[in-house]
Amino acid sequence: MIEIEEELLKSLNMRYMVKKIQKAAFIVIILLIDTTVAKSQQDPMFTYYMFNQISVNPGYAGSGEVANVMALYRQQWAGMEGAPQTTNIAGNTPLPKIDCGFGLSLLTDKIGPTKQTGVFADFSYQLKLSKKAKLGMGIKAGFTYYKANFLDIQTTTPNDIAFSKNIDGDIKSNFGIGFFYYTNTVYAGFSIPKLLNNELTLGYSVNNEKLSAATRNYYFIAGKVFNLNENLKFRPSTLIKMTKGAPMQLDLTANFILYDKFWLGAMYRTGSAFGAMIQVQLAKTVRIGYAYDYTTNQLNDYNSGTHEIMINFDFFTGKNKIRSPRYF
Repeated sequence: MIEIEEELLKSLNMRYMVKKIQKAAFIVIILLIDTTVAKSQQDPMFTYYMFNQISVNPGYAGSGEVANVMALYRQQWAGMEGAPQTTNIAGNTPLPKIDCGFGLSLLTDKIGPTKQTGVFADFSYQLKLSKKAKLGMGIKAGFTYYKANFLDIQTTTPNDIAFSKNIDGDIKSNFGIGFFYYTNTVYAGFSIPKLLNNELTLGYSVNNEKLSAATRNYYFIAGKVFNLNENLKFRPSTLIKMTKGAPMQLDLTANFILYDKFWLGAMYRTGSAFGAMIQVQLAKTVRIGYAYDYTTNQLNDYNSGTHEIMINFDFFTGKNKIRSPRYF
């Protein structure tokens, strides 16, 4: 009986170690994908990118008629150990007396044992091109705080030097530029939110090896609203992300808008996912949305998809009654 119990304990311990190794392997896979196959994801991706433009394009700041604050939460690859979790809170407001705009954003992104928290401010000048069109030209500046608990990772190799020391906190500053052309129904933007290629020094390295913390990403975003009839609109949009050493990533999105209150749409992201989204205008000042992405790459067997929740607030005063609905 004692021998049987000992064998059972050994078996349970082995299963426990296997699970630990599997968890570590998942984390490593995510980190490898994030830093080699899809470098552009160093700036977190969002399915609701069309309502989160202030985070990547400072030219967007102040392009609306009223002050706006939105919050996004994204659980990527749900059910997968160490999968990305991203929270973004961003706001912007017009400064009409000086034809400018101001924005502020806070973003946290956690992947496995790593976490980054960024705070950035935006300032734009809104140049009037015609009665209907404007061009926002903006700058972005701020910093990102990086942390990595590598010692928490269970590895198959005892005392693995690659995971022998944590990054206890490293702050890197950065800045970017952006341009945003828009009317009431059309928009197009180009931006480089981080011009500097930030690097972190690995604490374990005797050769001062560097880990890329931020690469230069190029964003192009465009969309248009088509009036199909009095109560139905069609709103296609696209996002193109490019960065050195990685394939171009393309997001295609299409939404139908019913009575300016209900949004139903679908999206496709090259080499990554397709999905659906829904939005509801709860009140004049509040809109909520939910999006689901179905993974189409090699990680499909290890997760149950991606969930994204958005809530958007507009702030009105007696002096700035909105003249037309905002669709982006």
